[in-house]
Amino acid sequence: MDDRQMTIPIYVSHVGGRVPCPETGEEGPIDNHRQERVWRPLDWFPYPCFLHGRIPSSAGVKTIHVPWAEGSHRFT
Repeated sequence: MDDRQMTIPIYVSHVGGRVPCPETGEEGPIDNHRQERVWRPLDWFPYPCFLHGRIPSSAGVKTIHVPWAEGSHRFT
């Protein structure tokens, strides 16, 4: 918990060396990681939560799919 801002930051990262290609589903090596992104899941009582993560990419420039970042969902 960040006492100064009264928020709960949550950090996620990828463990392992291979990820599925977002187009073909075949596993391949991680080429790089994107800049850190921040998502806003539901708050924990009065405290806003923020999910931080650098999503890996595969096959050059294709960012992998993460289940909490669906296109039109309002919350994670």
